[in-house]
Amino acid sequence: MTEGIFIPIRLSSERLPGKVLKLVNGRPILYHMLDRIMKSKFINSKKNIVICTTMEEADDVLEKKVKNYGASIFRGPKNDLIKRFYDANKIFNFNRILLIDGDDPLIFPEHLDKVMKEQKNSKYQCVYTSDLPFGLNVKSISSYALKNVYNNYLSTKNDTGFGLYFTNSNILKSKKINNFKFNNLLSKARLTLDYIEDFRLIKKIIIDMYSKKNCNYSFSKFEKYIINNSRLLNINLFRQDENLQRSKLKVKLKYKNKQKILKIIY
Repeated sequence: MTEGIFIPIRLSSERLPGKVLKLVNGRPILYHMLDRIMKSKFINSKKNIVICTTMEEADDVLEKKVKNYGASIFRGPKNDLIKRFYDANKIFNFNRILLIDGDDPLIFPEHLDKVMKEQKNSKYQCVYTSDLPFGLNVKSISSYALKNVYNNYLSTKNDTGFGLYFTNSNILKSKKINNFKFNNLLSKARLTLDYIEDFRLIKKIIIDMYSKKNCNYSFSKFEKYIINNSRLLNINLFRQDENLQRSKLKVKLKYKNKQKILKIIY
């Protein structure tokens, strides 16, 4: 069985264009994210990390950066991520796929391993975390799950909320992992990258914690850092309500099931 990772990214972001290529310690923030992913026990080659981007000219520079790192690139539709993933897997033929949002550069290898291991040892088509701090949740899907969603989804504009097809519809047999325990400070944290304030927080975290070559990417060490530097969370926390309201307005997903057309409620 072959495992791989699909990461959807495009540089023409509405709120913070080119965000994944912004530099931290002289390297694109994307590279810091890929370094973390390579610590997963299930990923043994950079080539199994696929950045799924668009055909837009603006993403040409992203393709060059991805290739320079040694990861793989796939270019497909701008707004239809389900088709982008489906077409990508026609080429890469992964049996199990980690779907990681390109806006989430601080994901932890141990969480990637947890969902992959759970799916490998079960019959679930999708395994996902649900209660980690905002920006740290991940999901693992089977190639069958991707095909099944592709055959039943109806909303071709799904760049916001695409993951809900795997976790919040009745298309698949999914399992939610929500038994993580951590300090309440972290439960309120915003650790995704959409606004300039998000970048300032993430940059500070990377500089403080991950400047050495052999970084400790454990979640417990990160938790201790946040507890000792809780004031940092105020840098971007005010953006959270705005972001959630924006998502609710943009997520308009439909799919078919046994001749019925159903909506996904966000």
